[in-house]
Amino acid sequence: MKKKGLCILMALFSINTLLGGCGDSEKPTKKTETQAKKVDVEDKNVAKIKKLLSKSLGDNASINYVADKKQFDLIATSDQLKQALTKIKDENTGEKEWQTLVQAFKQISLQIKAAYKEDYSVRLADPNDTKESLLTVRNGEVIYNFKK
Repeated sequence: MKKKGLCILMALFSINTLLGGCGDSEKPTKKTETQAKKVDVEDKNVAKIKKLLSKSLGDNASINYVADKKQFDLIATSDQLKQALTKIKDENTGEKEWQTLVQAFKQISLQIKAAYKEDYSVRLADPNDTKESLLTVRNGEVIYNFKK
């Protein structure tokens, strides 16, 4: 993988400092208020996480949120990132870079869990077929890795 492609992927690490202390700890007392605020807090959390991921990735990837799965889908948009991911997938190269990316996704998902106290997944879509996954991580655990 080209060095710049790896730099793009490593941008995911930059959300580490941005996520610290962003969780909402307000606890309403009435059941209906609790439910309404929980939805409101979750919507705010999703917006914050999506914004942070988007800011970290810039124009290199788009972020979609799939509510029923509580999952953030990262979809490569830059040609360079698409080519780097395709090369890793199709040519079975870049093992070191791939493992670095897997570790970055694990760290990101743990940081999201710590900051927001919710179980969100982070998924890297296949750049050639965005319905397919290359990697999915939740709470620091790899749910799916196309290499395994």
